[in-house]
Amino acid sequence: GDYTKAEDETILTMQRQIGNRWADIASVLQGRTENAVKSRFKALVRMHKARRAEEVKNERMHQRQQQQQQQHHDEDEE
Repeated sequence: GDYTKAEDETILTMQRQIGNRWADIASVLQGRTENAVKSRFKALVRMHKARRAEEVKNERMHQRQQQQQQQHHDEDEE
């Protein structure tokens, strides 16, 4: 089934604290197997990387737009 936000946070927090001890992490999540927890962790990492890549892309686009606006402003003052 779908993971709750609380389950995702538990997986991420415990992985930071104890590393890739999936059986230990799964033992605190009702009805989740070791393999399911490991798969969910990897999916969360992929989602985080994709979200971060999108943020970086948007930041760069915004910086380019600001530079272009500044160039147009500078040209108008000449």
